[in-house]
Parts: sequence; C-alpha cells; structure tokens
Amino acid sequence: MKKVSVLAVIVCVMAVMNVAMAIEIDTFENSQCYIELQRPDSGTEQIWMTGSSTMEVLFTGAAGLTGDNDGDGLDDVNSQMTVFNFAGVSPTLGPLTIQLSGTLQTNGKMEEQANNTSGTLDVPPFTATGMCDSFFDIFLEITMSGQTLHNGEAKHLTSVITHEPPGAGDVYQNLLATPLLDAGGNPTGFLLKTTRYKPNPPTEVDIFNHSRCQLQLTTPSQGVQTVQMTGNSAMRVFFEGLVPGSAQDDSGNGLEEVQTELTQWTFSGNNPALGLVQMHLSSSGPALGEMEEQVNNTAGVLDVPPFTATGMCDSFFDIFLEITMPGEVLHSHAPIHLTETIAHKPPVVGNIWNSQGSVQLYDAGDNPTRYYASTIEYEPNTPYCGDSLHSYPPGDLSEDCRVNFVDFAIMALHWLECTAPECD
Repeated sequence: MKKVSVLAVIVCVMAVMNVAMAIEIDTFENSQCYIELQRPDSGTEQIWMTGSSTMEVLFTGAAGLTGDNDGDGLDDVNSQMTVFNFAGVSPTLGPLTIQLSGTLQTNGKMEEQANNTSGTLDVPPFTATGMCDSFFDIFLEITMSGQTLHNGEAKHLTSVITHEPPGAGDVYQNLLATPLLDAGGNPTGFLLKTTRYKPNPPTEVDIFNHSRCQLQLTTPSQGVQTVQMTGNSAMRVFFEGLVPGSAQDDSGNGLEEVQTELTQWTFSGNNPALGLVQMHLSSSGPALGEMEEQVNNTAGVLDVPPFTATGMCDSFFDIFLEITMPGEVLHSHAPIHLTETIAHKPPVVGNIWNSQGSVQLYDAGDNPTRYYASTIEYEPNTPYCGDSLHSYPPGDLSEDCRVNFVDFAIMALHWLECTAPECD
C-alpha cells in the first residue's frame, strides 16, 4: 500500500484555494524514547532508546499564523511526524530499533489552550505566553531478534507543549497497551505499553580528549594479549528536567537516575604480537548506560557533585565493540558491560570503568570467531601534559612538559628575531 500524506493533501487543497501556507520543519538530532514492552510470556521490559525525529507543522501564511479549523473556538494547526528513528537494547531480545511505518502516515495536531490572539497559535515564540495540546497518532515498526512487528491501531501520543518546536521539558506519552502484529497482521503476544517520547530533551555532553583504555583480547593462537590504548571519548547525559542535575526514579527502587550514552569512543594502540589494534563503537547497537545515586538525599536531583555537596553514583555502559587489527575486522553481537562508582559528574581523573564478563567477536561476514574481548578498563579522563596539575615549565617552547634540546633548537631557529615596533 502506498503511504498517503494527509499533510500533503491539505497543502494541495490550500494551493488550489490560493491560500498562502508555510510548512515548518523541526528536526531533533538528540531525541529520547522510553517504552515498556510486554513479551508473550507476560514479562515486561523497560527499554530506553536514543535517536532522531522530525516534525512538520502546516501554518497558514507565515509561521505561527493559523485559524480555528475544527470550530471549537481555539486555533489549531495540523502536524506530521516524518522521522522517528530510535535504537536501544532489550535485556532479553538484544538490539532493538523503532521507526515509522512504511505504509501508514503519522499525523497529529497542535491546538492552543486559550485563544488570546485570534489567527495566531498562542504558544511561544509566536506569542509571549501560552500552551498547546499536541498529539500524534503514530504507526511504528519495531525490529528485534530478526523480526519486525507493527501496531495495527495508532499509538496516540499526547503532550502539553510550552513552545513550538517542543522545548526541553516537553514529553509526549501514552500509557495504554497496544498489541503488536507480525508482517501478516497476526497477533504476536507482544504489547507496546507505556511509551514516552522526548523530542528535545535537556542533555549535557562531556568530551574527553585524553582517554585511556586497556583491552585484553583472547586470541585463537596467541593466547591472551593485552593492548594499551589511548584515544578520545564523549558521554551524553539526559537530565529529567530543565535544570542540570535533574533526575527521577524511573525504576521505582527509591533512587533517582539519569540515562547516559557514549557517543564517541575511539582508541588505538600497538601490541607486539597483534600489531596496530583499533577499537571503537560498533553500529550493532547504541552504547547506552545510566548514572544512579547511591542515596536519595535530595529529591529530584542526582545526589553527586556538583549538583549536591556530597554523594556518589553507580554508573554503567553497555558497549557494542568493533575491533580492527591487520587482516581482521571484528565486532560483538552482545554488549560488554562496564561499571564504575563516581563521586563527580563529569567523571574525574582516577575513575575507571571495568568490564564484567567477556563477549565473543564475529568477523566481517558475521561468522563467529575464536576471538573474545575478555577484559576492558576504560578511563575517560586521564592526566596529560598541559592540564591544570601538569603545566608547561618555563622554557618549554615545544609544550611537551620537558625543557631540553628541542626547546633550545626552537630558540636558536628564532635567535635575534624582533617583533617590536622599532624593528619594523
């Protein structure tokens, strides 16, 4: 069946009627989605996902201009979700992806809660104040464990938005259970239950340009090889509110947490037996994690400095690996689980995430090999020359934290040069 766009039909009708129009395209590169997925055995999994999304909003004339299209005294605009791509990891089903249906359109509407400005959608930035009731009737394709499921009835996601495009605190959600069907339209026993979608969540990205990683690799013929690696990494933290450090107890264990993601993780190092070894994130799945406070002393805030004066957090990341060696490109099907307890966010020098267990590696043809990533130590923030504790000594012209003949050679190269005005 060919997908027909309701928004496109409306655009065509307005064009025939010679009505001016403007389609606003709102793209969100760092969206977040949470689902509760009930399996056929009645077990339920909580799955966090990250990805991207795009909304299109149809205005009459310039952006913000519209009218009361349904006759209820409130101005409204039609909208459409055109991108909804998310990836996460199920504890039992493995990597999971969600995207929009290829045959059914995801349409919606935004309607102001009070008509204070006739002909204009009463929500910032079009007016100084105001809120809108917004919804999307979303049709999804969920791929997991080699099968793709879909919902036959729309998942009705609703939100009250405080800005258009939706702002950092705006959340769309649906708490009802929706049956998932197979490609033939048959019930599968899977239910898509609570679904929350944050198009534009508040995030903080911590970049580490001097990271270290130690990899122990079990090989088919050379035993266990240890590779010391350096590189860079970046962590994204998804806060639960507009203020940095905002957190909530999503798991219901009395402790508040925030979701995290490794967005950069690139390392290389030489090993006498293996040669140059490079390691980075695999495309098999996102490297998602969590930071959870050890004691809930401050409601709504992650209890760790700098958000509170004291406190500690348990942190983990589940990382899908890709490892390149001369003649070999290997990857993991399952994530390796790294854990650490941190006393500051972002992590400081001395925080080291250690792996628990090992993962088998597969070749470029997706065939199992006899290589295993058995142990990983990851230190995001290592001391380096030129940092606050290791400043360049006087006379260190090459900025390598040493004064030696290299600096003398630089001085000799520029001996008697003058940049003073009298030397012009």
